[in-house]
Amino acid sequence: MENQLLESFSESNFENWKAAAAEESKKKVSELELIEIDKDIIIQSFYDASFRKESPAIILPVGQDKYFGARAWHNLPPIVVSNEKESNKKALHALDNGADGVFFIIRKENCRAGDLLSGIDMEICQLNFSLQGTAHSFINSFADYADKNHNPKNIKGLFFGVDDLILPNEFEKLKSLGIKVEASPTVQQLAPLLHQVVLKIESNKKVSPNAVLNNIGFSIDCQSNFFLEIAKLRALRILWNCLIEGYSVSEINPYIHSLAIVNRDEVFEPHANMLNSTFSGMASILGGCDGISIFPENPDDAMMSRIAQNVPIILREESNLHRVADPAAGSHLIEHLTNTIAEKSWQQFLNLVKS
Repeated sequence: MENQLLESFSESNFENWKAAAAEESKKKVSELELIEIDKDIIIQSFYDASFRKESPAIILPVGQDKYFGARAWHNLPPIVVSNEKESNKKALHALDNGADGVFFIIRKENCRAGDLLSGIDMEICQLNFSLQGTAHSFINSFADYADKNHNPKNIKGLFFGVDDLILPNEFEKLKSLGIKVEASPTVQQLAPLLHQVVLKIESNKKVSPNAVLNNIGFSIDCQSNFFLEIAKLRALRILWNCLIEGYSVSEINPYIHSLAIVNRDEVFEPHANMLNSTFSGMASILGGCDGISIFPENPDDAMMSRIAQNVPIILREESNLHRVADPAAGSHLIEHLTNTIAEKSWQQFLNLVKS
């Protein structure tokens, strides 16, 4: 019976879809637009299976934790540190209200890790740090405090702003070589990230490429261009796998930390940032981020900070985005866009390496 039903539908191709789209939109087939959604990234008005070069594969790693689910990510509220004890209070409040960790943005010299991390159970949450200028002194302070108060083997985190592998080996779950590039057109964003990985390996020749790659993490600004952002993060996974294959390394997953920066739009006021960050956050999660930080419009406003922190919670607990490992796999548009971004970014990366 099932086969008879399927046989009653005639096969269609892209030309059939073009004709149907033209009829629906009241346009000529020749008027159906190509859309430039980013520099050098052009998409069709619609797609079908003929645009896929091969069957879709699961690109994103499958989460093993029962709580976080198959599509696992950490909710990491950002906290700018100018005073350790005040920032510690904010961090404890965030962790008591649904956060999975904290993203500390340290802007002061000689930051005392003991005061900043007091009372935080470092073995059950993800702690990411953006360091400026005094990276080595803070990491030394961090290592001393963590070694005295916790089991270093269980501490998970990521440091941005560090050039060398300086953490003791017992911190085996900490990644110390975070890489970030400023927001730019997609291809110009991913190619430099890969190039920075190569430079990290070159500058740490005293250790193996495997050791360096195990310590790599990325920070990516996520905008509100929904499909582009999903494809960008998926493309980064493909590019990473191609890169590590060149070093005869496999099965290393970088930590990808997505930042949904403040986005104001008068059309959507008074809650423009909430709407835009929800859009960006959903794209980041579907694209495969490991951690996400939603920036509140005003970090000093308790309500705005709570709204920003609640966005990833709602996307997990109410939208159930954590239940499928790679929700975007199989979408004709996203698969084609992912491959396009990966191919263009890889070519630009090769040009950077040669230059």
